[in-house]
Amino acid sequence: MALTKEMIWKAADELDADGTKPTLANVRKRLGGVGSFTTIQEAMSEWKNRKQQEAQPLIDPPPPALAQLLENFGADIWNLARVAADQALDGKRRVIEENAAQIREQAEEAIALADSMDAELHDLRAKIAGLEETAALYRELQANYHALEERAELELKHQKDHSAQEIHRAVSRANEKDSEAIEARKSERQALDRAARAEGQVEALEKQLGLAKKDK
Repeated sequence: MALTKEMIWKAADELDADGTKPTLANVRKRLGGVGSFTTIQEAMSEWKNRKQQEAQPLIDPPPPALAQLLENFGADIWNLARVAADQALDGKRRVIEENAAQIREQAEEAIALADSMDAELHDLRAKIAGLEETAALYRELQANYHALEERAELELKHQKDHSAQEIHRAVSRANEKDSEAIEARKSERQALDRAARAEGQVEALEKQLGLAKKDK
């Protein structure tokens, strides 16, 4: 919703009712920190002019007796005219002084508002710098994470390849041992067969020798 002068006047009236001076900075703060300096200053100028007009006393018309005296005595009229002129001059002088004071006050308020906005801008710049630093750190951490992830994948692949090679060598050695065991059993059977044949031959020779001795 766009900021209107009625909203600015309402904020100024609330500050004035609370006993707080409705400076440009205070009004902008009451509005939640929104609104440009130009918009608030223009609305506040109208608000102050309205307050001054409300504070000025009403001038009653002269009583009939005084009007009669003015008509009857020209000298008195002249003197009264001079007094009125002097009063008017004093009034204009007061108006000029009040306007000058108002201008000085507006300038001071403008400076205060500019300082406040400059402080807000400084805080925003600090926050942006902090966010940029955090973003840079996050990018660095993300890059390091990707590098570690790639290294872990390479290491895991290396371990898998190494384990596969070890398993292959172990299977090969087991197969070699099985072959050696089979050959050993075959050799054992062959040796047993040879031993059995030799034993049979020995027994046959012993029988032949026994028979030969009987014949003698």
